[in-house]
Amino acid sequence: MSFTITYRPLFSVDILHKYHLDKGMSQFQDMSDVDREKCLVQYDLSSFLEIVPTGETMQSLQGYGMVFKVSNSGFTVWCKVSEENNSVPFTGFDEDLQLTFLLKLKDPRFFNYTDLPLDTSERLFLFTNSKPGTLPSFPLMSPAGSFSVVDQSNALPANVAGEYFKKLTTNEKDGLWGMVTVGVRGDTADVSLLNASNEIPVPFRKFEIYLGNRKTFWRYIFRKEMTALAGDDVEQENGNPRKLITKSSKPLTQAGFVTVKLNGTELPNPDAGTVVPGTSNNEFYSEIYM
Repeated sequence: MSFTITYRPLFSVDILHKYHLDKGMSQFQDMSDVDREKCLVQYDLSSFLEIVPTGETMQSLQGYGMVFKVSNSGFTVWCKVSEENNSVPFTGFDEDLQLTFLLKLKDPRFFNYTDLPLDTSERLFLFTNSKPGTLPSFPLMSPAGSFSVVDQSNALPANVAGEYFKKLTTNEKDGLWGMVTVGVRGDTADVSLLNASNEIPVPFRKFEIYLGNRKTFWRYIFRKEMTALAGDDVEQENGNPRKLITKSSKPLTQAGFVTVKLNGTELPNPDAGTVVPGTSNNEFYSEIYM
């Protein structure tokens, strides 16, 4: 007598960042399916973010016959299923089972190119299919393909974040920016991992965390005085002919090119390492020395 162990995807979470996926002024969400696939082939989430299950979650994964797999765009949790019905988990889940995955920053420039307020850099971001009990208006994770950009509403208040931190070890807290928590039973049926018959739905649940890229005014600092014409994309900053600034903010992207012209000549695009805040909370500047 023989038997086969079969695994099926239970859920997945893609973490997409427009800085790495947009190409100049061409936005990832507006691209064709073919072009988006090309971008995703080159996308490497691990270049700026690490995904780590908590110790408690690792025990749950092993105990319930699940496997955690990281991809270049996120992660998938696979589930061992019954031989008789491959839509039914082999080991029944507790109704209150919740899995937690830590999001740890690896790129110190993350907040330079990510469209989030700088005052959230010390706060804990949460992405979940089940709202914290004390925060009834907290947003739920978006389904894949929604392209709903993350904002500061995903940052937990300090007192609530403290409760989450209490459950983590010192090593788990190191470099922590955010957490993904996924419960078997979500707040609504469309985000729950199982349907009313306790089966894995077809298609399985696919979630998405979509991070925006910061827009900045590009400040060009010249060694000599420059003259900007009315039709140019830049103008003098505060009447200083050695400092020219774009007339509107421009998106920061790792790939592609944003055209900024001065007297018919294209000026270079800045990298993400030279972003400075302005006097307004909504203004940021990228400096390029010419």
